[in-house]
Amino acid sequence: MRLFISEFITGGGLLHDPLPDGLKQEGLLMLQALVRDCKKIPDLELTLTLDARLSLPMDDVRVIALECKHDYCAVVRQLASQHDHTWLIAPESDDTLAHLVGMLAQDNTSILNCDSSSITCCTDKVECDRHLSAAGLTVVPSLSVDQLQSVHQAVVVKRRKSVGCEGMRKFASGAAALTHLENAQCDLTDWYVQPYIAGAHKSLSLICLDGQTKILSCNTQTINFNYPIMLTSCITNGAEITRPMERLANDVAQALPGLRTYVGVDFIETEDCLYVIDVNPRLTSSYAGLSECLSDNPAQLCINTHINNVLPDRIERLAKSVEVNIA
Repeated sequence: MRLFISEFITGGGLLHDPLPDGLKQEGLLMLQALVRDCKKIPDLELTLTLDARLSLPMDDVRVIALECKHDYCAVVRQLASQHDHTWLIAPESDDTLAHLVGMLAQDNTSILNCDSSSITCCTDKVECDRHLSAAGLTVVPSLSVDQLQSVHQAVVVKRRKSVGCEGMRKFASGAAALTHLENAQCDLTDWYVQPYIAGAHKSLSLICLDGQTKILSCNTQTINFNYPIMLTSCITNGAEITRPMERLANDVAQALPGLRTYVGVDFIETEDCLYVIDVNPRLTSSYAGLSECLSDNPAQLCINTHINNVLPDRIERLAKSVEVNIA
């Protein structure tokens, strides 16, 4: 079996731009973990793209170095046509992931990714919140501009189409957030504001298929809320999976039946509620520690799910957690 993997940030998606340090580090983290797991699969021929400015020694892997003269999308399209399956890792911001998946779907490529409609829904955080709320999930309400002046509690400003904590800022009040947005001359249609929710930041690593899901792990997250806000680390398999988490996972999968293979769901756990914060229709940083926490190879589980069109019968988690440092 021939598998083509491309991670957008490190794989040539930004050939004409500087590589952002944070996204580069996170991209390499996910790419190396996925390649490590795929290399353990018998009879798998692996190809990946790599920005020529980076060095990533890989044994038994065909690495295609891309330079400024290359057209990333054209290369991805060509390599995907030469392989049995393709697995893309890319940010949702600027509709990057949705565009790439949609492009390959037009070619009837076998893609180990969520479908483009689900990715598009997850990309626009406000629309995704509305969709999940309509399906009965609990989300943090967005505040209108008219409401901000009367909000005296802490709030968080976010970009509607972003990846991770990109562009996020915390303010002591709604009025302070509004002043910031006005002074920065932000297009208010590109941003939204939510009340700050105090609680435990966690995520679920899921494997999804046609409205169904299995939980691979529950992970804890450490987020630095000083500007710039960033996810600094996570502990894969660092938290017990509870019944409410199982319900949340099932409800997300049913609300977005186009989610396939690996999906990450960020949420905040309070004493009486689980607030869905983000649905990531792609590999996440928590994946980097996953193979050490499961009896089975997570890449193999995803590939089997995709090829056989059936979820694994059960997920065997080990009594082990792995810290993944991101920043």
